[in-house]
Amino acid sequence: QEDPEDEATLNPKELGIFVHEVFQKFFEEWNRQGHRGITPDDLPAARAIFGDVIEPLLAKLPEDEAVVQRTRLLGSAADEGLAEAVFQLEAEWETPVRERLLEHSLDGEFEIQTETETRRVMLRGKADRIDLLDDQTFRIIDYKLSRAPDRKQALQLPVYTVCTVQHLRRTRGEEWEPGQAGYIAFGQDRQFVPMLTRGKNKDA
Repeated sequence: QEDPEDEATLNPKELGIFVHEVFQKFFEEWNRQGHRGITPDDLPAARAIFGDVIEPLLAKLPEDEAVVQRTRLLGSAADEGLAEAVFQLEAEWETPVRERLLEHSLDGEFEIQTETETRRVMLRGKADRIDLLDDQTFRIIDYKLSRAPDRKQALQLPVYTVCTVQHLRRTRGEEWEPGQAGYIAFGQDRQFVPMLTRGKNKDA
């Protein structure tokens, strides 16, 4: 019998939008219920809440497509789902999460330091997740259905990191230090691929 994922009819863009929405809704509900980070002890609760959250989203899809995406998200006897990959990664990180900024806009003018000068540039971007941690560092997460980009060529998350420092200072009057920035690459052994690791937060 064919793997159900091979029978998906959503195109890559539609699938990316769907998966981003799923994890946004999950973490919104997780936060609403008073949770923050996902520890090993929290895994059963995370799985239960995730299962409840995805059903209304799956109900919007054609029946056959919903079956495919439910398997993709929740897994099967042969393979863990995307949700379990995210939960297990987060359970490995030790620094507690204080707050999450989900699908967070980074719009405006920012200072970017080059080798020779400081330039002011206009940016319109959106971070999938910015986790504010208890040690006053932040972690930027981007979900990729395929593989993460080459670290030597990837500019998105390093730029988002610089802009997040300025954004938090501007909007909250607070100083936050970059900790991590990376991709959860579902097409790359479903692992966290760091693009930046510095500051106090070195849990990865």
